Amino acid sequence: MTTITLDLNDPQRVLADLHAAIEATGNGNVSQRLRQLHDAIDRQAPKPRIPEPGKWGVVAARKSIGDTSYHFVNWGGTWVTSEGYAYSWDGLIDPVLIREGI
Repeated sequence: MTTITLDLNDPQRVLADLHAAIEATGNGNVSQRLRQLHDAIDRQAPKPRIPEPGKWGVVAARKSIGDTSYHFVNWGGTWVTSEGYAYSWDGLIDPVLIREGI
């Protein structure tokens, strides 16, 4: 297997275009190669960030790269852990929704 690095400004748009091309080409060899390319990009493309939950919303996130994941609660615009760590929404790394807020 050969590894190729692509510098894509909008990987989600590229994935959508590849999906449309796959649908248009049918089931032949070209379609199979496009599907392989689509799947490789999809595995490596960063997923879109979730929207910020409302007050009392809960997310699991990290404070820094390589850190342990903590549960953060939206305390009126500040994200706080039970250990007392407080961060802004933009400061949280890879948040995953646990519970929507109000």
